[in-house]
Amino acid sequence: MQTRNYHGEMNQENFGKWFENQLIPNLHEPSLNGHRVLRLPPYHCQFNAIELIWGICKNYYNAHTGRDGKNIKASLEMWKEALAKVTEETWRKCIEHTDLEITKWYNKEQIMHTADTNPLIINVDDDESDEWASDNNYR
Repeated sequence: MQTRNYHGEMNQENFGKWFENQLIPNLHEPSLNGHRVLRLPPYHCQFNAIELIWGICKNYYNAHTGRDGKNIKASLEMWKEALAKVTEETWRKCIEHTDLEITKWYNKEQIMHTADTNPLIINVDDDESDEWASDNNYR
């Protein structure tokens, strides 16, 4: 029995055709709708509100898992319950917190870029430190 999905027909050649003929022409140019894509910097989860939401859900799940039994159905129900705990207000607070973190980091960066610092110059051709170490038996 063959199902009506595309899995049996999909290969590299068909995917390439689909990508060029079906997907690309139907994508909307982000600028047409007034949107601008902003990328988050890698390895900075504190700038992504969804990370806070996942943390809230996982903490709830971990605190209540096993309450209704230890089977797949109970586990899935617990995830649904954990996700339902995230309200519009929770999202708003997480986004506000993330915005504050971004602003705080941005301000720190501005201070670093505008601070008057003296250059640190190390002369690699100077043997003075070796003489000092040998005079004081630090080798």
